[in-house]
Amino acid sequence: MEGFNEKKVLGIFLLVACTAWASEMMPLAECREKAAAGDAEAQYQLGKRYEEGDGVGKNGIRAVIQYKKAAEQKHRKACAKLSELHSRGEFVKKDAVLAAKYGAMAGGENEVIAVAKAEEKGNVEKMDEIEDALDWILGRNGKSKDPKIGIRMLYEAAKKKPIAKMVFVKRWQQGDLDTALSVLTEDEWELVVPWFREAFSSGEKKAGLIVGNNERYRKNYLAAANYYTAAGKAGLPKAWYFCGMLYWTGSDEKEWGLPKYMKSDRKARAAFEHALKQDPGYDDVRWKLGLLYLYSKDKTCADSKKAFDIFSRFYAKDKADKYNVWLYGFSGYAVAYDQIERNLQLYKRAFNARPGTIDYTHQMKRRREYNELVKQGTYYVEFIRRAAQMGCEPARKFMENYKPPSN
Repeated sequence: MEGFNEKKVLGIFLLVACTAWASEMMPLAECREKAAAGDAEAQYQLGKRYEEGDGVGKNGIRAVIQYKKAAEQKHRKACAKLSELHSRGEFVKKDAVLAAKYGAMAGGENEVIAVAKAEEKGNVEKMDEIEDALDWILGRNGKSKDPKIGIRMLYEAAKKKPIAKMVFVKRWQQGDLDTALSVLTEDEWELVVPWFREAFSSGEKKAGLIVGNNERYRKNYLAAANYYTAAGKAGLPKAWYFCGMLYWTGSDEKEWGLPKYMKSDRKARAAFEHALKQDPGYDDVRWKLGLLYLYSKDKTCADSKKAFDIFSRFYAKDKADKYNVWLYGFSGYAVAYDQIERNLQLYKRAFNARPGTIDYTHQMKRRREYNELVKQGTYYVEFIRRAAQMGCEPARKFMENYKPPSN
């Protein structure tokens, strides 16, 4: 009798095992037919054939389709296979929740409880990542305040986790990310804007500022104005400022937007005034409103007196700035000579009237008023002259063409 041969026994065992496995496998034609008829075991077997390329072309997508059909009928092996694939992210997206769901189905456990546990675990992990980002944004838990580091971490979390997108938008609304957004590249902005668009659609109207900026960048100016208006009404003065800049006809702000025929100083003025109601200390808006009052060709918007009131305030803050000096002087000059222009004919009649035609007292009153206004205008011209000496180009051009009025 021959001695015991372990290799021989192992070979026989493997041969028997493979034969037994093969006997369980349906012929391909039968497998296809039964799978099409809805047989769960056939669907599972056809899925394995596609996964392994056994008698058919290897195709992971078709394998998953067959596994899912079988899993819908609670086929445990198909459920186990889908759990494995979702755990690895093979042929399907990597998803711990779906892996837990199919794993529970494969083991005959409660899938609702399994999914809830997986979601809870995932949310804890997500929140840990978000909390780390917030530590940098807010400067807490031993982190120095650096929103640029925080926004980069939050952005990476938000690419994968919906809850982080909500946090991203919320932190921006609270002003924590305003200056840090500059770290995002143009391509990254393409990903971020939909988060704000989604938040806007969900009722977070302040997010309209970011969506409006994107629409303006794409030259969808009226859409941008609508988003800015919605954000402004939600209490964001900066949105009113941007809306005003879109509509303003100011020649030094051409790059802001709307075609010339669609510009409107009236709408710009209304937007600027809304912004100042919400934030009386918003100096950028006040400055632009002053320019609009001073230079607008729309008679309903031009108001040199309001312009002078605004630029007087800026001049009082910083007399050394050449543009403060120029606009203080020029708006004061405009107030004086606007009055002269409006009443010029009356003044001329008073100057040139023959004795007895106009009451002498009335004539003298007109003359005194005229001289007073000329004196007032001349006073402000001295400020314009000073601004020109400081290098202010508009002031220099004004002085080149200035001719003192005659009495």
